[in-house]
Amino acid sequence: MKSGVGLALFVVVTALMPADSAQTAGNSPRATPAAKMQFSFGRYWNGCGPVDQPTSGMTLTTVRSRCKKPDGLPDPPYINMQFVDSGSAPVVVVQGTSRQSASVSRCLKTGSACDNAIGGTIDFGASIGLRVTRPASYDLKFKDGSTEKGTFTTLPPCVRVVCW
Repeated sequence: MKSGVGLALFVVVTALMPADSAQTAGNSPRATPAAKMQFSFGRYWNGCGPVDQPTSGMTLTTVRSRCKKPDGLPDPPYINMQFVDSGSAPVVVVQGTSRQSASVSRCLKTGSACDNAIGGTIDFGASIGLRVTRPASYDLKFKDGSTEKGTFTTLPPCVRVVCW
């Protein structure tokens, strides 16, 4: 009877130990996955295309960015998308009942190359009046097999552009 109580006490104590302490109980260390970045803020941008036609897009950031840089791009990490009229780009953009395409790239570190998305969806959500019925979201796939997925709050553009 006494050994049963000791065994039960060992099981309860082991179960209540923090994960860091599990190694001392004879378990091997566990690798914890790195926290996934959340690109929670989307700021519209406007520009001029190669033949002075207007272009537009959005940049998703992990922090609420300020309008400070002349080229409109924040410091990495960010996801930049350019909306295109043709269906040739790999990412589908849903805005209400309309659909268009976007070229999307993910830039994680200053000085590093950006990764182009090979597929996915950007959904600008839905609302009735001021009530959000479906939040704006992104679900993107990249060549290396990684994904980015989350929701975002839309911010207004920093500057207005006139193309001549």
